[in-house]
Amino acid sequence: TTVYVKFPIVSGDLAGKASIAIWTTTPWTLPANLAIAVHPKELYVMQEFRKEGASEMLVLAASLVEAFCTATGFEPTGEPVSSFPGSQLEGVTAQHPFLPRTSAVFAADFVTMDTGTGAVHIAPGHGEDDYSLGRKHGLQILSPVDDHGRYTDEAGLPTLTGKYVFDANPDIVMLLREKGMLINE
Repeated sequence: TTVYVKFPIVSGDLAGKASIAIWTTTPWTLPANLAIAVHPKELYVMQEFRKEGASEMLVLAASLVEAFCTATGFEPTGEPVSSFPGSQLEGVTAQHPFLPRTSAVFAADFVTMDTGTGAVHIAPGHGEDDYSLGRKHGLQILSPVDDHGRYTDEAGLPTLTGKYVFDANPDIVMLLREKGMLINE
C-alpha cells in the first residue's frame, strides 16, 4: 500500500495556504511521524491541483509534479503560485494528518527525486535516515510498536492498540480518508 498524504502547513509564510504532500510505502509508520524532510537544493512549488471538482493547494518538488499527477489523477491548474528551494521550507511546521501534534520540516540531502513528492515523512523510530535526522534535531525517537510488531498505546490510536502493524495499513488509509488528508492510495 502506498499513499499520498497532505500535511497542512501551520507556520511560516505558507501557513493556512497549502499542505505539504508526502508519499510513503509504509502507511503504518505514520503514527510515529514527527517531521518531514525536503532536499535543500531542489526546487519546490506551491501549486493548485484539481481532480473531480476537488481542489488542493500543495507543496511538492517541481521535478515530480508530472509523476505526481500521473499517480494521483490530479492535474495542475495554471502555473505554480510560487517556487523556492527546499532550504526555504526548513523550520516550517505542518499539522500531523490525524494526531494532535505538528511535524517540523528539515532539509536533508538523503531526499531523492526518483519517486514520491520530494517530501519524505520522518518517523525517527522507524528507519536509519529518519533516526539520524531525528537525533540531529533533538526529536523523540518514537517507536510505538512492541516486540511482537503490534501498536502500543504510545501510537495515540486506541482502536489500533495491539494490532499487528502490517495489518493496520487499511486502518491508517481509512483514517486518512476520514480526516480528509488522503490525496491518493
